[in-house]
Amino acid sequence: MSAPAGTARIIQGEGNFLTQFNDNAVVGLGQEREWKIRPAHTNNGDAIVITLKDDNSEEKCLTLDSNSDSDVINILVRPLESPPRPEQMWTIEDAIMQPRFPPIVHGRLQSLAKPGMSATIGGAVPLPRIFMNVAAVPHDDGDMDRFRWRMDYMSMSD
Repeated sequence: MSAPAGTARIIQGEGNFLTQFNDNAVVGLGQEREWKIRPAHTNNGDAIVITLKDDNSEEKCLTLDSNSDSDVINILVRPLESPPRPEQMWTIEDAIMQPRFPPIVHGRLQSLAKPGMSATIGGAVPLPRIFMNVAAVPHDDGDMDRFRWRMDYMSMSD
């Protein structure tokens, strides 16, 4: 499923908001951040890019660290390229959309570049204690809750 275009807070669990710290994607308690969800059409179907404006008004997006080939790949916040690279595109898998407006979408953020990997808390990046790193790891059917994210839309766009 492709998520609808709009502005959303992205949350894992209770109050773990997706944000950035030193160009790393992290979650932090009470660290609310607005993300733009935009469609990115590909030959393999619909995907999305997840962007934000940094403090310098530069548009950045969630990006797999292309310098890593391990089982745990850090997710970085890097400048959006045009067209976006596969490392900058995501799909929402096992998605459930709550029937309200604006919607809430629950699902797994899966990398278009590495389809067997999904975003979750993980990886080894030195961070202040209020943050936890976000990485793409191989998803398995055993513990799918750790891969579930909630996109709480605040507005929709065309």
